[in-house]
Amino acid sequence: MNKHKLSLIPLAAALLAGLLGGCAGQQAKPVDANTENWAKNDYPTQARVEYVFQCMQKKGAQNYDTMYSCVCSADKLAEKMSYADYSEAQTFANLGGLTGDRAGVVRDAPQSRKLKKQLQEALAYAQEACTVGKPTASK
Repeated sequence: MNKHKLSLIPLAAALLAGLLGGCAGQQAKPVDANTENWAKNDYPTQARVEYVFQCMQKKGAQNYDTMYSCVCSADKLAEKMSYADYSEAQTFANLGGLTGDRAGVVRDAPQSRKLKKQLQEALAYAQEACTVGKPTASK
């Protein structure tokens, strides 16, 4: 029985080499706009869920309207900022309240100001785009 197992190893190696060799000869496909946009907006699921939970908590309600508004806000935020920039901006915003000389490295860094401003603008855009308005009375 060991004889049969050993004979499969060279066969598997040859098959793998053939597959990899075939892939190496192929040219890369051009990236279309949809794929590029998806990559820009690809926040990890956990980050989106955490954002929605925090948003709902800030709004003080756990209902469908609040959830819709917060999910929409997460999507709009992702349109305006890459996840890497968002994550860095959140870090700067969270550490911005620290005092002392050591905190100045984070608080006063030009990148910190730039990203915090970008985050504020993205959040304002998201709030404006996703606010669920109250119905107005017809006259």
